[in-house]
Amino acid sequence: MTSPVANAEHALRVNFLGVTRVGCGATRIDMRLSTSSLLVLAMLLQRSDEPIRRDEMAFRLWPDRMEKDALANVRRNLYRLQAELPPSLRDRISSTSRHLMWVTGTDDWIDAREFERWSVRPDGLEAALHLYAGEFMPRIDHEWCNGERSRLATTYRRMLEDVIRRRKLAGDFIATLRYAEALLEADPWREDVLCTFMELRWTAA
Repeated sequence: MTSPVANAEHALRVNFLGVTRVGCGATRIDMRLSTSSLLVLAMLLQRSDEPIRRDEMAFRLWPDRMEKDALANVRRNLYRLQAELPPSLRDRISSTSRHLMWVTGTDDWIDAREFERWSVRPDGLEAALHLYAGEFMPRIDHEWCNGERSRLATTYRRMLEDVIRRRKLAGDFIATLRYAEALLEADPWREDVLCTFMELRWTAA
């Protein structure tokens, strides 16, 4: 039987929200990868346990390349990725001639995936909000990455709106003020939220 300590040493821990950090135990994987290889890994992790067609990955990550060249980029960066992964993680990538898939380990933790998992639970909205430390993979300017960033940010703002309504109805003005401030940081042009924020500050005073 594998001990909990051994599991921890081989567990994948990923932060995509607010910072990009991919680690396995004490090993930083992201620091070893080029931006292209990191994007291949990120797409696999964001769609863990879901087969991704090679041609889809090629199109999404290299939309400006000819299909043949884009597919070659997938193969090249997949090879580099597997070479840099710790031995305990290399068999997590399931590869066929047409599909690629990341197979999740029982001790893996990916903040963006956890954020989305909690976001669909009525009792998990505030837990999800605490996981959102910032934009998805900041400082990486790429069409696929920008799409994920926008999608997750929209989910985050929607959840803030929901929690603000709930907290205000419950009369918890301090928490409502805190979440309203977070929503204004994410979307400074929301006049309705600004009005709520000013009203709550007046009430709290």
